Amino acid sequence: MAGSGYVRADPARCSSRPPRSALPPPLWNHNIHYHSLVLSTVPDGCQRGLDVGCGEGALARDLRQVVPHVVAIDCDEPVVGRARQADGGAGVEYVTGDFLTYGFPPASFDVIVSVAALHHMQPAAALRRMRQLLRPGGTLAVVGLARSRPRDLPADVAGVIAHRVLLRGKSYQQVNAPTIWPPPQTYAQIRDIAAQELPGVRYRRHLLWRYSFTWTKPATPPATPPGRTTPTPSPGRRRHFIGNVRFSAPICPNCAHINHEKSRVEGNGRR
Repeated sequence: MAGSGYVRADPARCSSRPPRSALPPPLWNHNIHYHSLVLSTVPDGCQRGLDVGCGEGALARDLRQVVPHVVAIDCDEPVVGRARQADGGAGVEYVTGDFLTYGFPPASFDVIVSVAALHHMQPAAALRRMRQLLRPGGTLAVVGLARSRPRDLPADVAGVIAHRVLLRGKSYQQVNAPTIWPPPQTYAQIRDIAAQELPGVRYRRHLLWRYSFTWTKPATPPATPPGRTTPTPSPGRRRHFIGNVRFSAPICPNCAHINHEKSRVEGNGRR
């Protein structure tokens, strides 16, 4: 009817659409669930990104939608081969190699991301390497696994419930890459390592047996490397050995020699 606003549907167009029930359920697992969290940390104007421990490349391809140039590295050659096959023209640069030793130039990435990979490496060394490769002002976003302790039981139980709820209407995608279980470090250990290597890091514990932390590299590097302090010698005392006896001698305040008159024996051997 003219002017009624009613538009008759085109039968040919409607028949070409598959019914909703015929569409395959979306793929999902505990790692994919946190991809959106990682992508939300990408800074504005980001030009180069790095995915550490990329696996089959799902996160790297998602990252490529918001970052012009993405490099994805993994040490497992068959896994990287499957990532290249699944790329579908996304334009990700896949690299096979050891992240800790691969020849990336320092300060060459605006964002570095990693999901479920940190526990495959020595965490402190990996975080130092990530810190080195970030440009000043760049962002690091990590989602990882850690080992539970008895105190983590409430979060683990909540994770079981969340898994069952979130899986509804989805198809669980198995991880087709090498796995390590249980993870070597506990949640508390990972939190402490991150705090030491990345001053000001924001750490969070999540459901589904995951943690995350994000960190922005300062525009001006700190004067003292994170985790290190300048040793301060004990004032007013020098130590020396005679035989197996250790002496501690106060220093004369008016000259640089040892005041032997006040020397005293501190112990019966080296410690």
